[in-house]
Amino acid sequence: MKQSKHLMVFLVSLMLFSSINCQAQKLNHQTKKIVIDNKDSALYNKLLKMDFSKYKGKAVSNFLNAVGINYVKYLGHTKRPGYLNYMSFIYSDSLSIEITVKEYKYLKPLNYDYKWSIEEFRKEKSYMICFKYAGACIKGCNEEDCN
Repeated sequence: MKQSKHLMVFLVSLMLFSSINCQAQKLNHQTKKIVIDNKDSALYNKLLKMDFSKYKGKAVSNFLNAVGINYVKYLGHTKRPGYLNYMSFIYSDSLSIEITVKEYKYLKPLNYDYKWSIEEFRKEKSYMICFKYAGACIKGCNEEDCN
């Protein structure tokens, strides 16, 4: 019984910390000027000009191809053990794009080895696209979906 109580306290603390962190990122973005590294400036400006909404419901590859610059790496993120929630495409130490898929058609989102096929993910239809720089949401992030 004691272990379950401690686990519950830990989980509630974790959820509270995540919520506070999300709000802090938004506040920092609103109050601080973000300094953009020269190597990121062209892509940063391009992403600001892109209309992310026109890629909603389209294959993830459509958006990634429109970006026109290859990402350095990609990372799958989970909220439930083994279940892919969204994929981050990392372009530099500071610049990343997070793409969420609502319904998977090609990729099996449940994988306890935490390995997902990027080729299959690229075929999926994007639901939400978030552009982040230096940990702050720049564009596309909805308050309720802040990752």
